[in-house]
Amino acid sequence: ETIKGTCWQTVIDGRCEININGATLKSQCCSSLGAAWGSPCTPCQVDPICGKGYSRIKGTQCEDIDECEVFPGVCKNGLCVNSKGSFKCQCPSGMTLDATGRICLDIRLETCFLGYEDEECTLPVVGRHRMDACCCSVGAAWGTEECEECPLRNTPEYEELCPRGPGFATKEITNGKPFFKDINECKMIPTLCTHGKCRNTIGSFKCRCDSGFALDSEERNCTDIDECRISPDLCGRGQCVNTPGDFECKCDEGYESGFMMMKNCMDINECELSAHLCPHGRCVNLIGKYQCACNPGYHSTPDRLFCGDINECELSAHLCPHGRCVNLIGKYQCACNPGYHSTPDRLFCV
Repeated sequence: ETIKGTCWQTVIDGRCEININGATLKSQCCSSLGAAWGSPCTPCQVDPICGKGYSRIKGTQCEDIDECEVFPGVCKNGLCVNSKGSFKCQCPSGMTLDATGRICLDIRLETCFLGYEDEECTLPVVGRHRMDACCCSVGAAWGTEECEECPLRNTPEYEELCPRGPGFATKEITNGKPFFKDINECKMIPTLCTHGKCRNTIGSFKCRCDSGFALDSEERNCTDIDECRISPDLCGRGQCVNTPGDFECKCDEGYESGFMMMKNCMDINECELSAHLCPHGRCVNLIGKYQCACNPGYHSTPDRLFCGDINECELSAHLCPHGRCVNLIGKYQCACNPGYHSTPDRLFCV
């Protein structure tokens, strides 16, 4: 036998699937791992004389098939050891054989790190996780004290660890076919989407930020929006103070911050706030302050915030020429000399 062809691992609905290894002799394929051989493929028939694990070389002479040599890489991530009529896979320390007995899986649970810089692992995730669950999601490194950097995307190492791509981990292997499960990053890493809500998606996740926060460059967390830096004149007549998720206005004297969304500094109408301003006059509201328009007989103080009594007697020595000037609140009267009497308004002596 000299003709070599494709050795197929399974036949499903008449279709040959999973090419085990390039060109292989039909006897070596069909008496070992193959379910079909050739192109177009034909289902294998087990040799009734030699049986599985052996190929007929001459007449009824059977020879052991060295699967490790015929099918290089048959023990993925492990060492192939040939035996009479069969073979077995030995996994390195820390790895475990899958259900097919041909693939070594790393199912150790170690710490997942979100940061890796200068050969130092930072930002550990709570709990212990498998390497594929860590590195195929948002992890940057994985392991114990001597952690190792996760393989970079679009590299052969990454594609081997994450065959389905980002966001999926190997859940279980049956019939030689891997089953991949979506990684729920929101459940795995509770610290994702700080100041927001994490929503799992197929193969990824999304952050929905709270009001006043926006996604960072990595789209993993929500950072505070500095409204004061974006809009320096946000408060108008006052100073803008940024707070987590919000801002406040420290208003100038005579101004107050509005309510709800209207936080800019607005003029305070002091006249409406208090009926006791300017008791001897009329309160006049101005932008940022107020003044008193005083009643007759009163004058405003230098700051124009109060009305004081005018002492008419001191202002003029010519009042009450035939009597004595008496100052009263808001007015004056004449106390007349003997032989004189005051007029009805008491402002003159006759």
